[in-house]
Amino acid sequence: MAQLRFFAFVFIALQLSFPPMVVAAEMSASFTLGKQYFDQGRFEDAYKELHKAFVQDPADLEVNFYLGRAAFESGRLEEAVMAFDRILIAEPDLARAKLELARTHLRLGSRELAKQYFKEVQATNPPEQVWKNIQNFLDVIAASEQRHFVNGLFTFGVSHDDNVNVAPSEGSVNVNLSGITIPITIDQTAISDQIYNTTLVANHIYKFEDSPYAWKTTAVNYNAFYENQNIHDINFLSLASGPVFQGQNYLWQVQGMVNQVDLEYDRYQGAYGLSSSLTWLVDPTILFSIGATAQQKNKGLD
Repeated sequence: MAQLRFFAFVFIALQLSFPPMVVAAEMSASFTLGKQYFDQGRFEDAYKELHKAFVQDPADLEVNFYLGRAAFESGRLEEAVMAFDRILIAEPDLARAKLELARTHLRLGSRELAKQYFKEVQATNPPEQVWKNIQNFLDVIAASEQRHFVNGLFTFGVSHDDNVNVAPSEGSVNVNLSGITIPITIDQTAISDQIYNTTLVANHIYKFEDSPYAWKTTAVNYNAFYENQNIHDINFLSLASGPVFQGQNYLWQVQGMVNQVDLEYDRYQGAYGLSSSLTWLVDPTILFSIGATAQQKNKGLD
């Protein structure tokens, strides 16, 4: 009887020890294959194999790390966060896991969390190239949090016109008034002058937080000053403002606008109205744009 009990004990011991060896082998094979797929850029296949390895050993930090990276690359961002969080529970100061977690939170749009983890890694004095890459991410976050954007354009030009009054080539013309033809003599003297042109364009854009909408305001001022013939001096002023909607590959804006034209420093014409434009990026080499404008123009000078 004693001998029988001994063999029973050995048999049970073998039964208890053999399955973990099979599990470890399966986990190792899945992990190795998953890493191989990951290195080849086959992230979907890598995720499936690494997930098998994770099921076999959820506490393995290396498995969790590669599972998190494969989840990130295959678009499973929430699963990537969970994988990196599990690593940090076991190793709270592991900078590489924090860096990957920061990237994932940034992709998810959680800028504050991403910024926190990026700064924690940066504070550990990582290698210079890593520090620069982190700073690039922080700069992107700062730019995304910016609300006001201002830009402009200023041009100045000089031109010469040898016939500013547009004198006709013929000295007389016939004018028909109520069936009566009357000859009129016209001064053919061509007058030349120097013209100074300036253009100023100022744009302001306000981006609403966590929204595809923005508000754009544009002011334009154009001047043409004649050195001697001041009766031709022109001043144009325009102001447009309205909402802008930015989609993935298109930009749509609607703006109310007012403008005024002064001739020789007197108001010549004013207008107000509404404009709308749609710009669509068909592909990186083709840009399609269409717009429409409705204006009410005021009378000119009496």
